[in-house]
Formats: sequence, structure tokens, C-alpha cells
Amino acid sequence: METLLTVDDLKISYKSGNYYIKALDGVSFEIKEGESLAIVGESGSGKSTLGMAIARLLPPNAIIEKGRIVMKDIDILNSKPDSIRGKLISMIPQEVGTALSPFHKISTVFEDVMASENKATNILNEASKILAFLGFKDPERILKSYPHELSGGMLQRVLLALAIIKRPYLIIADEPTSMVDAPLRINIVEILNAVRKEFNISMIIITHDIAITPHLCDNIVVMYAGKIMEYGKAKEIIDNPLNPYTKLLINSIPRIKTATRFEVIERKNTQIQFYKGCPFADRCESFMKGICDITIPRYTSLGNRKVLCHLYNDKK
Repeated sequence: METLLTVDDLKISYKSGNYYIKALDGVSFEIKEGESLAIVGESGSGKSTLGMAIARLLPPNAIIEKGRIVMKDIDILNSKPDSIRGKLISMIPQEVGTALSPFHKISTVFEDVMASENKATNILNEASKILAFLGFKDPERILKSYPHELSGGMLQRVLLALAIIKRPYLIIADEPTSMVDAPLRINIVEILNAVRKEFNISMIIITHDIAITPHLCDNIVVMYAGKIMEYGKAKEIIDNPLNPYTKLLINSIPRIKTATRFEVIERKNTQIQFYKGCPFADRCESFMKGICDITIPRYTSLGNRKVLCHLYNDKK
């Protein structure tokens, strides 16, 4: 498979008054055509900033300090946003309830999305076919509805249809399973897999829910404090996590069949105030004083895996 998307040494900060808050710090990875990539990590790790940067949806106070994003030889960061959004890349936002105008029917939204396209096909017929593929038994009724008349799961599928209709190369879904219950979460995973296969679209899934990633994604990027802590095949990372942060993330997955308390990632090394070394040093169970707190770890390649951790810096 050919490489579809390359993110190279991306550094982004947000300006807040006289201060600059680092959001991404040297992020690099690739997605091949037809692949699905999960970006996982806790709130504030930089997941959504990364997705918005790729889709050219960063807010005005975001500053791109360094790096490149390239898709099919197109320099994303130096291209006009209108030439990117919808055509090359589509993004499904996290807050589906506020993503659509409450004053317009779903049919009007589809027509607005396709307004710049010179297509002979009937837009609403095409929208109806996609909605039917996504599981709606009455797509014509959905098109005549206002957003508030649809449930969260239905809105999620409508937004997915809007993302598909221009046939982009890549869809970015921000927390697609966060606002739904367990049965519907399984249904969304099945739908996303079906869309990927039917329309040959690559995907980036931004999620807190690392448990769903082996069922949905080929590869995983684990992020913390704007850095990639671990990157590799989804099943390998879930079965055998290497970075201490990845291990703690997986251990924090709720287990319904056990009566044990939820695992939390606590701050353990309280003497560290501002990190000069590994960003996870103050919470790491494998913390090594005089190393982790003063020296930035380098990436180590272990098979198909990349790991940012001092535990592996002398290994190959």
C-alpha cells in the first residue's frame, strides 16, 4: 500500500495572553491507503489538536511552529482550507448535538455541503443511498428532519454520511463512541468498518476508549503531553504495551466482570515540578531519578513499534 498521509515533526502551540501553551511537540507518523489509525490518550494530550491540524480546522490562536503534513504530494498546511476540507479530508466533530444548525433540515445541510460541486447526480438521492447504507430504514424521513428530531446515534450517522458524500481520502472521527451506550458503541464500530471497506476510505479515530481500537484500527498512536509515547500495530500494543503510560492506560479500562476499583493514573513523583526530561516522569511507576527527570528520552524502534522511554533507549 502507498503512503497516503505523512505528519512530520509537527509542533503546535496555543497563544493565551502573553503565554504559549504547547499542544504538539514533534509528532511524526504515517498512514497508508486504506489504513485506520487510532490516536489515544487522556484529555489534554493533543489528540484533537492533531486532528484539527490535519483537517485545517485549527483556531486562530494556534501557532504552527514547525513541521509538515503531506497527503498525496499536497502540502496540507500551505494549501487553501477549502481545497482540503471535504474533498481530501473530512472530520466528524465530537459534539454531534451542536455540529449542525438547528434551523435547517438535514436535506439542506447536504445541499450546502455539495453546493460547490458540479455533479449531474441528484444530491439528495445520493445522500439517501448513503444514509440507507449506514442503516437508516427511512432515509427520506431523515432528510426531512431537523437535527433536534434525531437521537445522538442518528446524528452520528448523519455526520458520517456528510463526511462520505464528497468521497474524501481520509475521515477523522473525534470520539465517535464517547456519547453512546455499549450496544450502540458496537454498532458504530461495525458501521465505521463497513464504510472503510465499502468506500475505500482511510480513517483516523481520536478516542479515550483504547479498548475499541483493535476492533477498529490497524495502528495506534498513544499520546501524552503533546508527544507520541508509543506507535505501532493495534493488537501488538494492546497485547503487549511497552511504554509505562500505555500500560497504565490499558489497566484503567473498566472490567465489568471484576469487582475491583477503577485503576487511575496518579501523580507519584511529587518532587518533579516542571519536567525537563520525560513528560510522564512525575506519574511513571518506572521512574528513574537522575535520568527520567532531566533527560528527554529518544525514540527506540523495536520491531514494528516505536517507543519513547528511557527503559528502551539501549535496546534494539
